[in-house]
Amino acid sequence: MLQQHRGKNYGRAILDHIVAHAKCQGLARLYLHAQQQAADFYAMAGFQRIGASFLEADIPHVAMEMALDYSGYNESIGGVGYPQPFARLATELCITARYCIRILSPHLDHEVFDQTSISDAISTLARRGRRTQVKILVGDSRSIVQRGHKLLTLARRIPSSVQIRTLTEHPEMIGQTVVIRDLLGLLYKPGDSAHEGFYQPDAPAPTNVQLEKFDSLWQHSKTPSELRSLNL
Repeated sequence: MLQQHRGKNYGRAILDHIVAHAKCQGLARLYLHAQQQAADFYAMAGFQRIGASFLEADIPHVAMEMALDYSGYNESIGGVGYPQPFARLATELCITARYCIRILSPHLDHEVFDQTSISDAISTLARRGRRTQVKILVGDSRSIVQRGHKLLTLARRIPSSVQIRTLTEHPEMIGQTVVIRDLLGLLYKPGDSAHEGFYQPDAPAPTNVQLEKFDSLWQHSKTPSELRSLNL
């Protein structure tokens, strides 16, 4: 009975559905134990082998995992994992921005924002034309100055297009992390959530709400001298 269903890609269809469902849940990666004879099937789908083979139910198995790729992903996600795939989705918004990116982050977390992928995407946007803008608002700049940060380096290099400001206290600064793309595209992690946020790449109304809040906070912010000067 099983033989007549082989070779019809049912297994790949099921696996693709599992991957799609995992993305809807905002997962960063998938992990599985594959029978060793089926490892190539999972490898073709993007899974990578981890470590040596082992016996499970007296059958040789191998552990495999796959980091989920959110490039071009345009569906809303609730429960986005932090720091991943939050960082990948933030990069996606920066890559697809046409003229503006706004970032609000208490500490501009290194594990999310101090990444080559997001720095390169913001650099490309900032150099696209005179009208492009990148506005980054943080609550405390000490860690990025002391430790160094790719986005700080970028802001010092092209301050006309990339600006970093600080706002230490404000009733609407409640620890949230927000990335806003143009007028359409939102990635948000509430301040009372350590690990989960939501992603809405095509939602004008909630994007506009966060945009107005960000611009209001921006008006009260300032640029400390240590963010402007280069360390020699």
